[in-house]
Amino acid sequence: MVASRLSPRYVSIDLLIGASCALPARPVPQFIARWMPSVDPGLTPAEARVLELVLAGLANKEIASELGRAESTIKNQVAAILRKHRVPSRARLMALLRG
Repeated sequence: MVASRLSPRYVSIDLLIGASCALPARPVPQFIARWMPSVDPGLTPAEARVLELVLAGLANKEIASELGRAESTIKNQVAAILRKHRVPSRARLMALLRG
């Protein structure tokens, strides 16, 4: 399977569900290229979607609104993402994944 969408919202999800690569229709934005190789395959698809929005700089409340979920659910998913990446904070997560 090949992914052709290059929105940060979709690339990691496509790769997590089985795409072997992403073929850009236009130049890949630098922030996507820098963190994509580091996406943890142990994330659930829901966590991957939350991670994309965290990396885009959204707060838990904004992510909850965007995804139509409770803010407490997002808080739990962010905690799981941090745990799986073995980092104590969003700032460290962003530094790790953005290089």
